[in-house]
Amino acid sequence: MAGRDQYDITPRNREILEFRASRRNALRQEFLKETLNPHRHASGIGGAVFDQQLQRLFSLDATRAQYVTAKGKNFAQFAALTLFPIVSIILVINKVRRDKETEIRTGKISYRDRHVKFV
Repeated sequence: MAGRDQYDITPRNREILEFRASRRNALRQEFLKETLNPHRHASGIGGAVFDQQLQRLFSLDATRAQYVTAKGKNFAQFAALTLFPIVSIILVINKVRRDKETEIRTGKISYRDRHVKFV
């Protein structure tokens, strides 16, 4: 039937998905083979299954300082994404509060119209 061969993705994307599925199944079979081996504990190995990808990640975390160095561009990105927004929000909030306090102290807002009252 022609309906079984029609998909709503491109052939390239279908090929990628099939490759990922086959790779996932192969890794799953390898994991099951290692975990369900009854002779594994007799050989003295025991414990968890050794995962190479996790070991790479942990090794990268341990040696990250050797590969990432502080540069001006890194600091500029940090300042633009972290420091600048925080400082700008603080300045805006302080200006709004200062203006409101000035209006209250000069009498432009009567006590009855204030949102926060002590009575």
